[in-house]
Amino acid sequence: MIEVSPDTACMIYLGSAIIALITIWLYQHKYSKKSEKSSFSTKHFSCEFCHATYLDNPVKPFTRCPECQSLNKNTG
Repeated sequence: MIEVSPDTACMIYLGSAIIALITIWLYQHKYSKKSEKSSFSTKHFSCEFCHATYLDNPVKPFTRCPECQSLNKNTG
């Protein structure tokens, strides 16, 4: 059996825990960027009332104009 002082054992334990947390964080960070890009795409809309152009999610059946706050029907 290898003798290890309590200070060294504590440093090994804390060091391995920090390395594990950083590895998990980097893994999550890498794969969350891919899902954010593919999960939300935008489309240009033109308001029927004030004719302002804005970006919004094309999946929604109605979109809200950021200028006049009126609802516009998604035509495409």
